[in-house]
Amino acid sequence: LPTPVTMQWALDAQGRVAGFHVRPDRPAEAAPSAYLDYRTRANLRLPFDGEWFVFWGGRTLDQNYHAVDRGQRFANDLLKVVDGKSHRGDGRPLDDYYCWNEKILAPADGRVVEAVDGLPDQAIGTTNTQRPGGNHVVLDLGNDEYAMLMHLRQGSVRVKAGDHVVAGAELGRCGNSGNTSEPHLHVLRDRGRIGDAQ
Repeated sequence: LPTPVTMQWALDAQGRVAGFHVRPDRPAEAAPSAYLDYRTRANLRLPFDGEWFVFWGGRTLDQNYHAVDRGQRFANDLLKVVDGKSHRGDGRPLDDYYCWNEKILAPADGRVVEAVDGLPDQAIGTTNTQRPGGNHVVLDLGNDEYAMLMHLRQGSVRVKAGDHVVAGAELGRCGNSGNTSEPHLHVLRDRGRIGDAQ
């Protein structure tokens, strides 16, 4: 390659590959944003019940590789972990993953702007780069604030555009649709146009 690359490997307790990431080896900087000190006006709750793990999330690139991308500046990846692992068994079947088919809930009262369902859940090791968000729900939380919940399970989305939801209402189930490495919930919070964190 004309430019060096960094390969990042994650191993589970048995020494098996649990994650793999390749990116160009160049100094990266978090995308600038006018909203680093912004305090959300919507009264938020977690978009699930129980204890989940923040796999990627935070303001720095060490905490959150999404921060390099302006449109993903405030995105988080969340999943369930039991005894240091995100799945039981060998992790090949989707239902080996602890968060698979868990209820995904509205993080606040809002209006459904977009609801996409019908995209297949990807087998482990495959992705859908043409539809990266997979099955998802976009909520207008008011005050020019939005939330997008992605990678939902095919056939599980329970809402449609125009619906009004209350915090804690079931939107769908955790899946593996879109551009994803394993079942998890990708949450993007934004002001203004979704995917444009400014």
